[in-house]
Order: sequence, then C-alpha cells, then structure tokens
Amino acid sequence: MKKRKIIIIIIIIAILLIIMGSIIHLITNNGKTASLSNEEAKEYLNNITNTIMNDGSKEELLDALQGISLIDKNIMTGEDMYLLQEPEDYVKEEYPLDDYITLSKTLANNLEQKIKDNFDYEITSITKDGNNTLVYITFKTYYYTAYINDLQKIQDALLVRAGYDINNIETSLKYYSDLYKAKIKAAAILDNYLDNYDNSDEYIDTIFTFVNNNIEDSAYSLMEYHANLVGFNYDNKGFLQTDEDVNNILANYDLTNPLAL
Repeated sequence: MKKRKIIIIIIIIAILLIIMGSIIHLITNNGKTASLSNEEAKEYLNNITNTIMNDGSKEELLDALQGISLIDKNIMTGEDMYLLQEPEDYVKEEYPLDDYITLSKTLANNLEQKIKDNFDYEITSITKDGNNTLVYITFKTYYYTAYINDLQKIQDALLVRAGYDINNIETSLKYYSDLYKAKIKAAAILDNYLDNYDNSDEYIDTIFTFVNNNIEDSAYSLMEYHANLVGFNYDNKGFLQTDEDVNNILANYDLTNPLAL
C-alpha cells in the first residue's frame, strides 16, 4: 500500500511540474509577442547605431549584437577599431613595434573621423506586421568595406615583397610582427587616399525587423544591419582590383625595405 501511495505522489508531482512548465512556456511566448512600442524600437535602433558608429568597445558591440560573431576588421571606431588592434604581448616583447603602434593611433584617428563625417541615417517610419515590428531606415556610410579590401591587398603585396608566400604561410612570432608592420604600412599608404572612400550621396534603404516584437529573436536583423553600416552592401568593394592597380600605388614609395615606415 505504501509503495502505491509513493507512486501516486510521484505521478502527481510529475503532473504539477508539467503544468508549471506549460505555464512558464506560455508566459515566455506571450513575452516574445508582447507589444513593442514605436518609441522603444526607435530608441533601441538609435542606441545600437551609436554603439557601432561612435566608439563602442568590442565588448559593447558584442553585447549590442547579442553575441553575434564579430570580425575584428569590422570594428570601425573606438578603442578596439581594426587599425588599433595590436599583436599579442609576447610578439611585441620579442619584436618591439613601438613606432608602428604610435603611428597607428594617428592613422586610426584619421580614418575614424572620415567614417563619422560620412555617416548619416534616419528612421523614416515604423509599422507593425503581425507579431513583428518593422523599422524603415535610410542611411549612407563611408565606403569602409572598400577601404578594408584595398588595405588587405596592399598588406599582402608588402608581405610578398618582404619574402613571404601568402598562400603558404609558416606562422612564427616574426611573421605576426611582420603582418602587423604590413598592416600599418598599408594604412599609412592609404592615409593619402582616404578621400577616395568618401560617400557623398549614395543612400541605402533597409528594414530592421524586430521578430516577435523582441530583440532576442532578431539576430539576423542585427547581423544584417551591422553589415550595412560597415558598407558591405555597397557595390564599391575597393579600387584596387588587379595587381597592376596595387603596383601603381606602391610605385610611389621607396620599398627597398618593404615593411619599414
């Protein structure tokens, strides 16, 4: 008899747990489709835009983007922007890079100012579509993706001239040091061409969708919006399309020591 009572008690507890789980599930779902006011949607977009375009740290960006994988090259402004990213300490201890690090601050500041000066955006309207909130945005940004693509081409060309086979790299502390030198040298060269990446009037219209009226379900919209601000969706992917284009720029510089400042 006691055994039967124990079984009945276990069954009752199990049923109660199932009921409680169902209630929690319903509450959660209701929370996901709860009303999101137009003002709340606008405030969120303003905040995330400000984080991306105005000095948000890598940690702040990751938080704003809900932990979405973030490519280091796509950090455009702030203390963690790509041009300010340095090699690990153990590399710098073995191969001092003080001159390059000092120069990187000036180069980063020049690029960052261009990015901020070029940026313009406006939320034009906000509508509801079932459980979703749609925010319509028009914007223009610096051709940052084009800049990064050209920077990479010059960096690779400098490494080749320094004796590296970029298709078959054997990593070492010296390589990581030289890789950083090539990045800063490439940025120093492109510093003379920053005006080429100005965007005077090419605006893009996009829609940010708050799925189920909440941020947690809107990871794709966050990723797409960040890519937009980085300039990924512009047709301009860079001006250095061929090896000849790169060589024409490098011909203006003494590259007896390709990685020297």
